[in-house]
Order: sequence, then C-alpha cells, then structure tokens
Amino acid sequence: MRISIKRSSLSVENIMIVLLVCYFFFYPLILYVFNSLLCYLILGICAAMALYTIVRCNIAKFNKESMRWLLFLALTLVNNQSLAHKSYLWPFAYITALLIAVAISKRYIWLENAYKVIPVFGFVYVIGTFFFLAFPSLYSVMIDIWGYIPSGTENGTLGYRSGFADNYSANGIYIAVVALVLWTLIFCRKKKDEKLKVNKKLVIASGFVVIALLLTAKRAHLLFSVVSVAISYFLISKKKLTSKLSKFIGLALVAIIGYYWLSYYVPALGDTFARFMETDDISNGRYQLWGLAYSSFLEHPIMGIGWCGFRYMDASKSYALAGGYVDAHNVYIQLLCETGVIGFAICINIILSTYIKSFRLIRNFGQQLTSDEFGSMAVSISLQTFVILYSFTGNCLYDRTFLIYLFACAIQMSISYKLKTNRNVIKSAKRNVIY
Repeated sequence: MRISIKRSSLSVENIMIVLLVCYFFFYPLILYVFNSLLCYLILGICAAMALYTIVRCNIAKFNKESMRWLLFLALTLVNNQSLAHKSYLWPFAYITALLIAVAISKRYIWLENAYKVIPVFGFVYVIGTFFFLAFPSLYSVMIDIWGYIPSGTENGTLGYRSGFADNYSANGIYIAVVALVLWTLIFCRKKKDEKLKVNKKLVIASGFVVIALLLTAKRAHLLFSVVSVAISYFLISKKKLTSKLSKFIGLALVAIIGYYWLSYYVPALGDTFARFMETDDISNGRYQLWGLAYSSFLEHPIMGIGWCGFRYMDASKSYALAGGYVDAHNVYIQLLCETGVIGFAICINIILSTYIKSFRLIRNFGQQLTSDEFGSMAVSISLQTFVILYSFTGNCLYDRTFLIYLFACAIQMSISYKLKTNRNVIKSAKRNVIY
C-alpha cells in the first residue's frame, strides 16, 4: 500500500484533521519558537470548524458513540483543576480534539487520507533523530530553543534521543506513532490485498523508523508498539494461525539479526535494551506516584479530587517523590484518584466499548471497506491498543498522546456511521423495489 495524499477537496473535515495532527506533532515548537497565542489561534480555528460541522449535521442525530464522547467531555470539565488554577491551553486542546472527533464522526470523505497524515508530519522527528546522531554539536540549537536541556539527553551529549522534540519521551511517542502506522499497513491488509507485494518504500521507511525508535532509548514505546501491532495483526488477519505465527517469528529473527549487525556499527542502538537490564528502580519513581494517587482515591472514592487534580497536589508529596513528574504515570490509577469510581467507570466503559467495536467492525465488515478505509481502521486499532497499554505506565489521557488517540477513535466512529448509512440505503432500495 502506498502512502500518497489524494487530491480530494479541501473539506472542513480534512482541514480539521490536518491541523489536529499538526498540533499534536509540533505544538511545543510552536509554543517556544512563537508563543501561546498561535497555539490558541490554531485550536480556535479547529474548534470553530468543529462546532460549525456539529451544528450543520444536527447534533440531535448523532449516534450513541458520539454522545458517549460528549459525556466524556463533560466529565473532564466537571471540577477541572487545570481551569481552577488558570491553566487554559491544554484544557482547550482537549475540548477542541473531542469536538473534532464528534464533528467528523458523521463524515467519511476524510478517511481516504486519514492515516497518511501521521507519517507525513511524524517523519520530521525520525529525520531529527538521525540528524543529531550525525551532528551532535548542533544540538545546542535545540537547547537554545527550549531554554533548558531536554530530559534523557545526558546533559545534551546525546541530543539525538530527543531530536526536534522537547524531551526524549516525546520523541519516542512521535516516532512510535509513525511506526504503528507503517507497521500496521505492512501487516494488516485486506484479504484481496494480501496477495499483492508490500510497497518497498513502505518497508524501507519502516526500517528507518525502527532504528530511530531504538535510538530514543525508550523501552515502553518500543515494547508497546511491537505488542500493539502484533495484537492487531493476529486479530485482524484472517490467515491461519500457523501462517501468522511463522510470518511473525521469521520477521522477529530477521529483526534480531539486523539489530545485532547494526549495533556493531552504531553502538547507541544498544541503549534501549541496556535499559531493560537496569537493576535500579525500573519504575523511575512511578511506584511512589501510584501509591500517592491510590491513597488519594481512598480519601475521595466516589467523586475524586477533580480532573488533573493530581498535578496540583502538595508539591512535597508529588514532586519530591518522583523527581518532578507531574502526573501519576498510570492513567487508570489517576482516573480513580481524580474522578472516583463513578468517573472511572464512565471513562473505562467509553474506552473499552470503542476498542471492542473497532475489532468487530473490521472483522465483520472489513471486506466492505475500501483499501484506504480498511487501512485507516487497522491503524485506529493499533493506536488504540498502544494507548490502552501505554496508559499503565504513561499519562496518555493527560498529555499530547490523547490527541492522537481521539483521532483514532474518530476513525472508528466515522466508519461505523458509513457502514450504518450504507445498510440503511440498501434497506430503503429494497423497500422501493417491493412497492
């Protein structure tokens, strides 16, 4: 499958998606190189277009999935501690992304280019990683832009780990998202497309992405990316289990051999696996954060302390415990802490119902989709899987990852709406024939 943007009309939906994905990848650079006003302007344009689309499509006719996400939006606004502490940018970004997801859920022309936008923007960070590996002395430019030395770079000596991103974890996220898209397109294809050869450019690009991801030295990003694509492949592909296992094992062997060969010439590639062998606190202070969040949940079990409340707890309890981390680095414990059992049950129900329905759609109706739509749906599943897994050690619901997660959920809702519309058209045609 080739990644080429089709020349479809400049629809409102396409513009919103491009701006949302662009914001996901580049908002820190926009914030530091320019200022927050440009961030607000981009988000404001997106929010206005989303509201326009929602009104045009008549919100009363939106399906249950869309209404669930509007409920999720309402939940994030109830007792929102970011707003209470006059921190507006990220709440505005969440609100805008949720509105976009709901707005485009009843449109599907944008699905032709949906998954292709990610590698187009995201490959910038792959290039950045290689660039600073080749020219480490130039990383001082990025330090000047940020005004600090990004974490994970060993005081700026290993600038390639962060590349153009504001820290090495963010760089890992950006590259992992690109990897998820490319790997999914290689492994998860329609039955009629499986007989076709995989595009060589896609494989080559995927190889560079793998190397870049290893260079970030982020363990969780690499592990969860591989597991996410494996889950998608085994559950989406209708090949025999033995065929899938042999293909996956064969690829794993090739990857291992290639890794050891490349490590001889690029020793930095071994940093990620070396971190797996660390005998110190592998959690990097997360266990303390989890304990703090859980104890707070026990004190406020029903309603919690408010959305984003954890980051505003007593600094002596949170920052001192984990060396400056802001959130709990476990979405599920933090949800309990901030929204109590009621909010936790609502959020988990929405997340899991969207995930399960995604698999049902592609398994039962995948062959009714075009190749682009099938690719978008497969990418949606891989991205959702990654976020659900990474949420055990990350802050996916509270950082930039949530934006791309909503993008993935919007794909599911849009395809669901298209399939339902097609079924209604067929039923209507049959009635006309009868009468």
